[in-house]
Amino acid sequence: MGLGKASLASATVLLVLVGLSEAMFYRTPNDGDACSTYRFTSDNPWVASLLAKMMGPMPCATGQVINAEGECVDREEVVADRCRDPFRFNQTVVNMVCFSKPTAKFADPLNCSWYYDCASSNNDKHVMCPTGMNYDDVNKTCRLSTQVRCGQRPVNYTRDEISAMCTQEPRRMIARTDNCNSYYDCAMTSDPSGRFLPFEGECDYLQLLDPETKECKPYPQVACDLRKEIKRRCDLKQSSCGRGHCRSCIVDHPDCTDQPNGHRPIPNQEFTPRYAHCLQGRTLEVGSCEPLANARGFQEQSLFDARKLECVPVSAVPRSLGGAGDEEEEEG
Repeated sequence: MGLGKASLASATVLLVLVGLSEAMFYRTPNDGDACSTYRFTSDNPWVASLLAKMMGPMPCATGQVINAEGECVDREEVVADRCRDPFRFNQTVVNMVCFSKPTAKFADPLNCSWYYDCASSNNDKHVMCPTGMNYDDVNKTCRLSTQVRCGQRPVNYTRDEISAMCTQEPRRMIARTDNCNSYYDCAMTSDPSGRFLPFEGECDYLQLLDPETKECKPYPQVACDLRKEIKRRCDLKQSSCGRGHCRSCIVDHPDCTDQPNGHRPIPNQEFTPRYAHCLQGRTLEVGSCEPLANARGFQEQSLFDARKLECVPVSAVPRSLGGAGDEEEEEG
């Protein structure tokens, strides 16, 4: 590790002295220096500002560069490991690597489906995996996209690549490798709503794309593996406004993320007739309480009691909570 480990220890001591923990910061490459120096930063703006004042650019030891995990390692290892901020290898670098290692393979840092193969007959040694596959930089081979951890490498096709593929096959559907809800549909050349770019498609809420059949199926039937799965309806593109003024999506489609299964109160709508039916972090439906019999046997409007998690007659809810009942006496 050389200077890298010593610098990390120094920063840790300084942070401990001001009451912060090592978990609050990390190392990231400086821009424009081919990963030979790094700086300490944090997702917390205050900590990041403090680190910028305390610690300037830090060099790795001679012959070392910083990798994707924020560690200083031998330069030849980072040809396959890369910096946190990807950079494309210029042809000189590729030629140098292939001259010393004629059979080497290493990933393209800017595209998970491409890699460099020094044994290739291509002049630039740049090779693309077959459709639906990404380059596994650990096993040095192309594998199904759902089986590859791409890390910092972009995993989607470029707009030009999608356009070229759709020109050749106008009815083709292509699964995205980073998103379980979305896909590319060559038949969708435009979207009148303005929500989607050409060729972009998205499964309905509670459905996910099966990468094998290229069909949207109920979410329990699809294994997303490494693909991101959107559980909040309002995070889908189809739920975005698309116009100048819209009613907030969350009003009609409450969020069940991190909520237990079952009927749950809707934030800012507690003790109203509406409630959310949550299952596995998803909102299955928004329910509305039906009229119920009160203590005297008469039908009356009901509200969802956020304490009991069930619909109750409006007369059973105190007026202070939005009902029509008497205030409850405090115990004690």
